[in-house]
Amino acid sequence: MHLKFKISSVLAFLFCGFYQASAQDFYMPPDRPPPADYDIQGEYVGTITGGSKLGAWVISHGSMRFDVVLLPGGLLELPNDSADGGGWNRTSRFTANNITLSGTAFTATLSGGYAVQSITGSGSDRVLNGTFNGQAFALKHVLRKSPTQGLRPEGKSWSTGYASWFDDKTATADLSKWKKRDDDPQLKYGNYLFRGCQSSGNIATAYLHIEFKVPFVPGASGQNRGNSGIYLRGMHEMQVLDSFGLTGADNEVGAIYRVKAPIVNACLPPLSWNTYDIWYTAGSGTNGTFTVYANGVLVQDKSVVTVTTEAGFQGTTLYLQNHGNEVIFNNIWMIPNATLATVTPENVIPPPPTSLFQQVPRVRKQTSYGLLELGKSLDLLGRKTIKQGHHTLTIIP
Repeated sequence: MHLKFKISSVLAFLFCGFYQASAQDFYMPPDRPPPADYDIQGEYVGTITGGSKLGAWVISHGSMRFDVVLLPGGLLELPNDSADGGGWNRTSRFTANNITLSGTAFTATLSGGYAVQSITGSGSDRVLNGTFNGQAFALKHVLRKSPTQGLRPEGKSWSTGYASWFDDKTATADLSKWKKRDDDPQLKYGNYLFRGCQSSGNIATAYLHIEFKVPFVPGASGQNRGNSGIYLRGMHEMQVLDSFGLTGADNEVGAIYRVKAPIVNACLPPLSWNTYDIWYTAGSGTNGTFTVYANGVLVQDKSVVTVTTEAGFQGTTLYLQNHGNEVIFNNIWMIPNATLATVTPENVIPPPPTSLFQQVPRVRKQTSYGLLELGKSLDLLGRKTIKQGHHTLTIIP
């Protein structure tokens, strides 16, 4: 009896200590604004001396420790990217882990001839400095947003029959459109829908737009870093997680959880609004098909799922999983019975930025990147074939 008491007491102590540490480790404005590490974390882009573009992801692990991932060609290309950050080939990446920022010193040698040396400046003038084969680069901190953030169905010719399930502008009234699954429907962190509930209405074959924000949890890793899930019919999960800078595994953003990894990791940093635009076809039993754009980037292309994904249930609702992390949702609406033919990606995803594309006559034109076959629009970044979602462009060398 005495031994049992002692073991129980120790376990309770350890559990409570772990819980308190975890609770203190997450940040979600306005209630819990993030520390200085968050201002360092994020996306950087610039050029190497000589003109080649280079992007970087800087990922915080707390106490001014960071991973850095360098991306030759620039960042992942997002449609309508006002920062003009795109150009990465989605394959080449060079990584250094657990670099400590001391003052401005931020030093590490990476493979591929890359090295980082310092982070200087502040705010929008913050710069990651380094070299590539002895040539200097200075990459500027940029804040990008999803091109479909804030997309609404009102007044659209293609949105007939839509159902709006949550909008922060009508948040209190919209709570009546949700019911308890793990938790009662509630608003947190500035009038947004908190995870743990399910829709009162049903969802089957549909186009679904949904936006989510994960907390900044620098001391956590893996599935403990901003985890939730969006379950269609209760059974098929699109993963929600702080996946910024990760490789794009089948348990990260863009994945049908443990069924299909995303085509590419398109996750923005934590505390950013990430978006999913989902075309879902409900099959019989546990069958379903997904075409999904994350932040305007194609991550699932007619992907088939035949099982109930982990923690799912066979139902008819939209379920926002409580995985123990402080995740919020906004701007949730769907068009029942919509398909890729009735609501097209062109309806939803904005065209690439005019800073990257030229509207030109149908002629050939010589540029420093080679000879371009000019159709409706052309990318001048120098790649022979470019496909961004439904936009395909060709360079003829």
